[in-house]
Amino acid sequence: MSQGHSDERLLTERANQGKGVDLSVSISTRPAYEVAVIGGGLLGGAIAYGLAKLGLKTAMVDEGDIAHRAARGNTSLVWVQGKGYGCPAYAAWTVRAAKAWPVFAAELKELTGVDVNYRRTGGLKFCLDDGEFECRHKLIDGIEPESPEARSEMLDRQALLDIYPEIGPQVAGASYNPMDGQVNSLLLWRALHQGFQQHSGHYLPRHSVGSIRQIENGFELVTMNGSVQAEKILLAAGVANARFAAQLGLKGGVRPVRGQVLVSEKLPLLFPVPATDLVQTDTGGVLIGNVEEDADFDERTNMRVLASMARRAVATFPSLETVQLVRSWAALRVMTEDGNPLYQRSDSHPRAFAASTHSGVTLTPLHATMLARWIAGLEIDPAIADFGPEQRYVH
Repeated sequence: MSQGHSDERLLTERANQGKGVDLSVSISTRPAYEVAVIGGGLLGGAIAYGLAKLGLKTAMVDEGDIAHRAARGNTSLVWVQGKGYGCPAYAAWTVRAAKAWPVFAAELKELTGVDVNYRRTGGLKFCLDDGEFECRHKLIDGIEPESPEARSEMLDRQALLDIYPEIGPQVAGASYNPMDGQVNSLLLWRALHQGFQQHSGHYLPRHSVGSIRQIENGFELVTMNGSVQAEKILLAAGVANARFAAQLGLKGGVRPVRGQVLVSEKLPLLFPVPATDLVQTDTGGVLIGNVEEDADFDERTNMRVLASMARRAVATFPSLETVQLVRSWAALRVMTEDGNPLYQRSDSHPRAFAASTHSGVTLTPLHATMLARWIAGLEIDPAIADFGPEQRYVH
C-alpha cells in the first residue's frame, strides 16, 4: 500500500472513531469559498454544478478515483415506476425529475458539448412467474402518482409479446411506465464536472477529508492535500456521509448496498425499451444488473450472484445465451434507512447541509436546481421538507 493510501486510511479510521470534526471556533478571515461540496459523484456533482451556475464560488472536494462511485454500480436508468410506495412525496418528486430531464440534458449538451444520451422510451420490470407478477401488481397499485401520465400499468404476457415477441416461456408479464428511460451515467458524470468548471467551479480531486473544523465564518476541511475553507459545507459523499454527519448535527442514515453489473459484447439494437435488469447502452453493450446486497464495504464481485443474474437474463430472453460477456464489476450504492431521499440542514450548525439518495441518476435535474437554490439560500421548494429527518416514511 502506498504511503498516501496509508495516511488516508489513518485519517478515515480517526474520523470513524468520532474524532473527525473539531467544532471549536478559531479566528479566520473570510473563507476562500462560499460553498464546499464534499463528494464528486453524481449527487455532489449535480448540486455543485447548480451552485456554480448560480454564481456561488464553489469547491467540489473529492477523493478522486479511490472514491466509492455509486454510478459504477447501476444501469443508468431514469426511473419512475416502483418509487414512492408508502411515500407519495417521493413518487411526486421522481415524476418532477423525469419531466425535467429533456430540458436538463439539452442544457448540458449546449454548455459542454457532451450528449448524455438521455432517452425517454418507457421502461419494463419483467416478472418470471405468476407470483412475481402478483407481487409487482400489488406494489404498483399501492403507488399513487401525481398525474395519470405517470401511472404504471401491468402488462400480461400477451400484451408484452407485442413489445418483445422473443421473451422466454417463463415470463408472465411486466410492469410498464411511459415516463421511464435511460441515460449514460458516466457521460452524465463527465458533463456535470465539465459544466461545473465552465461555470468557474473549482474541482479538487485527491482531497480526501480527514477532519472538519469550525472557523469564525464557516468551516475548514483538512484534507490530504491541504485545507479548504468555506462559508457553507454540503455532505454529498454517499456512504461516507456518516463519517461527519452526527458531529455536525446531521443524521447519517445511510448504508452501503453492493450493486453488480455484467456487460455483453456490442450488439445490434435488441432492447429499445430498457428494463430494471436489462439495459442496452448507446454503444451497443447490454448491461445486466439490478441486484442490491448487504456486503458492508466489500466491492468485490460475487460469482454466485453474477451467475444468478445471467440465468435470469437468459430466462427472460433466451437469445442472450449465446452472447459473449466481456466484463463485470461491483460498486457500492447508497441506501437510506427507508429508501427515500434524505435532505438536511443542521439546526446546531445551520451552514452545514447533507444530501443522500439511492436515486442519484433519476433526481439529477432537481439536485442541480431545487437543492442548489435551497443551499444557496435563494429558495426553498416545499417538497424538500418532505425529505428531512423528521419526515420519514416507512415502506
